[in-house]
Amino acid sequence: MTAKMKPMSLSMLIATVIGIAYGTSAQIFMRFMSKDEGNKFGNGSFMVMTLGFVFFVPFAVGMLHVYLRQRDGLRDFVLSIFEPMLPAVLCLMVSLVIGWEGTICLIMAFPIVMGLSALGGLAMRIIINVRQKNLIFVAFMVLPMPLSLLERQIDLPQEKRIVSNTLRIKAKPETVWRKIVRVEKITEPQESVFFTLGFPRPIEAVLSGDGVGQTRLATFERGLQFVETVTDWKVNEKLGFTIKADPNLTPLTTLDEHVTVGGAFFDVMSGTYEIRKINDREVDLVLYSEHRISTHFNFYARIWSNFLMSEIQSNIMKVIKARAEAEG
Repeated sequence: MTAKMKPMSLSMLIATVIGIAYGTSAQIFMRFMSKDEGNKFGNGSFMVMTLGFVFFVPFAVGMLHVYLRQRDGLRDFVLSIFEPMLPAVLCLMVSLVIGWEGTICLIMAFPIVMGLSALGGLAMRIIINVRQKNLIFVAFMVLPMPLSLLERQIDLPQEKRIVSNTLRIKAKPETVWRKIVRVEKITEPQESVFFTLGFPRPIEAVLSGDGVGQTRLATFERGLQFVETVTDWKVNEKLGFTIKADPNLTPLTTLDEHVTVGGAFFDVMSGTYEIRKINDREVDLVLYSEHRISTHFNFYARIWSNFLMSEIQSNIMKVIKARAEAEG
């Protein structure tokens, strides 16, 4: 039994190492080809934000793993689905260790990488007995590179999204108003999956004066700041503002470059608080914001951007609720 397992274990190890080498080499190639895009898309990050890389490289890793393993007798469909996930997730770990990607980006990529590596493995298992399997295999191995190069010629879409949160607060409208226009330094616990992953927590919001045209400076941890210009001011009812973040002033260690606010791929444009009176001592606080996502896979990116914005808004609204209700 042991003797039979050794060749299989060695085969698994070799296929895994080759898969990691392929995925890592693909990322090196993409980053090298993106170096001239530095001024437009950050630190040469454009081609690792393409469909060709994010979607087709994991698929190719899955195909590669099963292609190598079938030579040693891998025929099981279940193993063909799950085994390719190992080199795929290890490719993510390599990116994290080297510093190519941060935790937030890796978590966002994880479902796609796992799912498509499994799909690639299954696809290879299905075509394993097809006469032209070698040609098909080679085609998928090289496809991510020219596909990403082609994507570089296509302008990024500018998709705008609105995310809204509502919270019932047992306090007077004027009390809630005071808590939203100026947010004193936050010392209360703030819990969110994104904070756990390293997204900066909000610290305070300082208003330069009352009325339209005034500036509200929102400060987050690790030097992240947003300059908010008041565009709508209805006392005890509504506060609207544009949001401006300068990615060049954001410390490099604050956010993953692909989710930097004000960058090529993501931006937050405006925010609005509305206080909707229920009775003299109860209101619904509504916070909605508009953000932009610009990738060639917005159908997937919007899931995460909506979740991120909803979490951030929910967090600050809970702080406001606790403070307003404590004051009465």
